[in-house]
Amino acid sequence: MSTALQNFSQHFQVSWMTLLVGWRGFGHLRRLVTISDIAQFSLARLEATPESNSKLADLATISESDSSRVDSRLAGLASPSANDYETEVRKWVVCLLKKKLEQLPNDPVYGLLQLTEFWADLDFPEYSPHQVQGKGNTLSAAEYYTQQNYAKALTSHKKWIEQELLRLSREHEAGGRPLTHSGDH
Repeated sequence: MSTALQNFSQHFQVSWMTLLVGWRGFGHLRRLVTISDIAQFSLARLEATPESNSKLADLATISESDSSRVDSRLAGLASPSANDYETEVRKWVVCLLKKKLEQLPNDPVYGLLQLTEFWADLDFPEYSPHQVQGKGNTLSAAEYYTQQNYAKALTSHKKWIEQELLRLSREHEAGGRPLTHSGDH
């Protein structure tokens, strides 16, 4: 299992929609899942499904040379709706941000630059907790790149993750779907 999908599965239930979003990528991020991830997930579903399913069988045996078929097969299995798709994107963002926060340097300049790059890779979604120096604020570089501002940024990002996890959990409870165990939605 790829590192990205393994990280995702530690926090959320992996579904066909998870794989579809991870396959397509979002913002400026390219694929987060591999052909191998998709084949392994498909094989597990195939083994758990008593009836024959040609889409599952096709994905369970897919190879790198067949990658052009992956998107349509995943889309068919995921039955995407805009709401489900966006929810999975946000789950990926939570997982990627948690990982990023673990890897940030102590230096406020480099840490804040890495946070800005992270959100830039995602096209600065409106739900981002990140404040960019000079964008919607009057902070000078001398005020922005301080240890105090960096600590504030880290706190706001951690709080955003907590709130997002709570929001996602409520969303899943309302839909009667589990949030964190593996399997299908």
